[in-house]
Amino acid sequence: MRRLIFIAAILASTVGASRASDVHGATGYWLTENEKAIVQFKACGDAAAELPKPRFCGQIVCSDKPRQPDGALYLDVENPDEDLRKRPLCGLPLIGGLSPASDQKLEDGWIYNPRSGDTYGAEAELVSAEKLKLRGYLGISLLGSSQVWTRVADDRGGC
Repeated sequence: MRRLIFIAAILASTVGASRASDVHGATGYWLTENEKAIVQFKACGDAAAELPKPRFCGQIVCSDKPRQPDGALYLDVENPDEDLRKRPLCGLPLIGGLSPASDQKLEDGWIYNPRSGDTYGAEAELVSAEKLKLRGYLGISLLGSSQVWTRVADDRGGC
């Protein structure tokens, strides 16, 4: 009986360890520095197929102004791809391809700026449990700018 309990405990810890690699400290909801949007970070794509280093993405899940005065959703009108200009900003993939470099850092990703339609390289660092430093850059990290986002409990009702 003890052997059975021991084997069950080993199996449970192995399953837990494989799921733990799908989670990073940056996973969750983040209020942008200008407090105009909430971005949800989570493993993206088929995270299980990318073990042990799943990629992480972020999408806009709440905006201070999701709709225009006539009630229509704001769209991604600055996107250089004409086919994507009709997609709403709410739900927009803003960050992608971030790969864990450590428990605190994500690297080698991209970030999209819907105000300009430009895409930049990106990295993120979990400064504390409540602060995420996100850096967008052109080519190399030295040629960029950073923002510090604040963790929030949820999407505050969404867009």
